[in-house]
Amino acid sequence: MSDLKIAVIGSGASAIGVINGLQSSAVNADITLFSSDKYFGFSPDDRYAVADSEQFYTNIYKEIKSHSTHYPPRKTFYGDTVPCYTVNGDERFFKTDMFGGQTNIWGGFVLPFTEEDFADWPISRQELEPHYKAIADLIGIAGQHDQVSDFLQLEYSNRPPLKQLDGFRFIGHYLNEHGASDCYTFHAGASRSTVDTLEESQSNCIYCGECMAGCLRDAIYSTKNQLKGHINRKEIQFVGKNVSKIQLRDNNPEVILEDGNGELFDKVFLCAGCVATTEILMRSLNMESGPVLQDNNVLQFPIVNLSRHSDKRKDQYFGLTNLLLLLEPKKADLPLLQVQLYPNVDYLWRTLVPLWVWKIVRYPLQWFRDRIIWARVYMDAADSIRYSVDFIDNHLVFKEKNVPDTKKVTIFMESLRQALRGSKYYTLPFKPILAHTSAHMASTFPYGGDLIEVPRDGEVMSNVHIADSTCFPGSPVISPTFTIMANARRTAIEALRQ
Repeated sequence: MSDLKIAVIGSGASAIGVINGLQSSAVNADITLFSSDKYFGFSPDDRYAVADSEQFYTNIYKEIKSHSTHYPPRKTFYGDTVPCYTVNGDERFFKTDMFGGQTNIWGGFVLPFTEEDFADWPISRQELEPHYKAIADLIGIAGQHDQVSDFLQLEYSNRPPLKQLDGFRFIGHYLNEHGASDCYTFHAGASRSTVDTLEESQSNCIYCGECMAGCLRDAIYSTKNQLKGHINRKEIQFVGKNVSKIQLRDNNPEVILEDGNGELFDKVFLCAGCVATTEILMRSLNMESGPVLQDNNVLQFPIVNLSRHSDKRKDQYFGLTNLLLLLEPKKADLPLLQVQLYPNVDYLWRTLVPLWVWKIVRYPLQWFRDRIIWARVYMDAADSIRYSVDFIDNHLVFKEKNVPDTKKVTIFMESLRQALRGSKYYTLPFKPILAHTSAHMASTFPYGGDLIEVPRDGEVMSNVHIADSTCFPGSPVISPTFTIMANARRTAIEALRQ
């Protein structure tokens, strides 16, 4: 007979962190996972049972273009468009109501937060370091020790680094040697990605470059695969239904499903992602308004490579982050910036032109893969849009609270131009494209917040613990997923010690 009944709500990044923490504690518990069962049994082979990758992706692009009204198209899961929450009628945040959550559609990019990012946390980065290490061992991280490691003073990569096109290798070396401006020092390094790069693996990356359309080999980490392993081994029970709210009965949490059925537990961990967890909490606490959601705006723009450094053969490449830049500010009023550099991927062309045109232009367009480099700059939450969150007619309503400051964008672009001088890499004289979301939502019920007391173990109701980015005090520029997983693991272990 088990000592505890534990509920884990959600199946994304924080859920796997909580379950790993529970298992490492050797607790005698019955663990039940609540999540949408959409795509639970999904495998790329099931949908596109074809022998070669070209036909596989021809089928996917046909599906993407059949129901897309945007360019570039909205994020898809192997051709299925991912729905979004709206803000003032505009699609904004992903509504990842699927088994595996946002890890089904992310880029697999992971970095630990800086020590400064923990300034408003009830814990230090040093306390989280063993949990970072445990999560790195669990998910596998491709990368290497380089200048980014030296700047962060941490390195968790444990797989061979992803292959880079020569245009990325050169600009990384150049920025590390010459990349300084009046306002920033540049630190360049390999992408840290949860991608299978092991030669002997059956799911390793084959560098077809079609990552954005969906990985043929499932090489990018998703929690769905590990969670299904736990379920198949009967280590956890799975209920393929969404949770509506939590109510207390004699200080014991009762999980209420959308169909009205309920079940009592000793402990509940909220791992549904910031937006869904916020909705559950507002409904559970009868709260109509108050939370403020933070996210990071993203600037996107091309860098043109006119140097002699470019791969002669570009038929194999990785279609997501090839190079990482961390920009260390030289002035106190400037934020740290994270920049991810992408190749000019086929996805941008194949979603735009008909198949017969693609067959004509596909090989000439390979020349541009490291000649046009796409930069994505993550802005600090203080310089991004924040959203008030209201609970109206049984659903969330988001409203923009501020207009982001664009002065620091100008400073960054000038700093980049200074750093690139002499490299024969150039930015164009146009304003960057602003993406209003990075899908890094956080902070609606933060540690140390005013709405409700959230201690270091995330307990917001009796025996109910927030274990995702909902409790983060802010949304730093560094991608949060690694920290979400590590902090969820810590939260589970500390909650059990009580």
